[in-house]
Amino acid sequence: MTPGARAERAAERHLRKRGYATLARNLRVGRNELDLVMLAPDHTTVVVVEVKSSAMGMMRARGALDAGKRRRIGKAIQTLERLRLLEGFALRVDGILVDTSSKRAAIEHLPGRRLPPR
Repeated sequence: MTPGARAERAAERHLRKRGYATLARNLRVGRNELDLVMLAPDHTTVVVVEVKSSAMGMMRARGALDAGKRRRIGKAIQTLERLRLLEGFALRVDGILVDTSSKRAAIEHLPGRRLPPR
């Protein structure tokens, strides 16, 4: 398993412990991929989760959430909306940073702004 895949699994476990349900992993939408698609504990919000990891610390992982990545996530979400797959749900895009520099990975959850139901 690649370091990125391990980080995604750690992020998914982190969210599931907090009441989120997994809807999809590594969802391909056209040329783009969404790392995780989760249902929030409120059962009314779909959360698209971008996972970034680094063995060089949290700041390095945070830096990987750049404008290009946000643009690609936005395009994937627009496609899901056109297909009406998000209809009736609020939407949020979160980041999960995973610092793998120590034996036990540190996780930071960066919740996004909740958008009203589609």
